[in-house]
Amino acid sequence: MFYINNFIVREDLRGKGIGKLIWEALIERAGNRNIAVYAVSYMADWYEMNGFKFRTSKVAFCKVCVNEDMKKAIHSEYTCRDLTQDLWPMVMKYDRQVYPTLDRERILRTWFGLDGCRAVVALRGK
Repeated sequence: MFYINNFIVREDLRGKGIGKLIWEALIERAGNRNIAVYAVSYMADWYEMNGFKFRTSKVAFCKVCVNEDMKKAIHSEYTCRDLTQDLWPMVMKYDRQVYPTLDRERILRTWFGLDGCRAVVALRGK
């Protein structure tokens, strides 16, 4: 997954193609990965002109449907569970290992609590 967050061109430099160049560089860098764009509603026409269907001003995720044959073909020591309240302490412990100088709990709870968002945790063993 490749996430594109806000990028802003300085007001006095807009209309000169700079945003388009940034966008093209980001899309090229994404390669053939799925792309999620953090979108703002006033840019809906621009996103659509550049290949994205604007759905909401919240973070949008690509939905990937994994069928039973795909599940059987993947041999893993991990199991997946929906992110429930009882798993948050473990998730936050892991997140603090990855981002030791940041307290990201509030933003992660907001992100994963969006309407229509399904958060899944991969667990190895117990």
